[in-house]
Amino acid sequence: MLFAVPDDSRLEIIRLLDLVRRRLTASADSDWAVSVPETAASIVAREIKSLEMNKTFVDRRELETLFLPTGDIQEIAISNGWAEEFVALTEQLDFALRHLR
Repeated sequence: MLFAVPDDSRLEIIRLLDLVRRRLTASADSDWAVSVPETAASIVAREIKSLEMNKTFVDRRELETLFLPTGDIQEIAISNGWAEEFVALTEQLDFALRHLR
């Protein structure tokens, strides 16, 4: 069953995901990440589009897995010099996602 994301949380999540997507698009591959930045950016972009059009996630679990500590996005961020920004964005994203549960 799909549940619509409230607009205020949804817009904040879209904003944060778009910041991450832009960073991923400009990033080089990481030796430690399973996904290449383009793949991770594509998953993030898919979720942004779904939130904009359908007000729900395609696969929230897959998205959250990408953001886990030592997950692909963190490994890409570390390899590309935006690890601190990643941590700050993830904290904000976690806060917004917690309000959906």
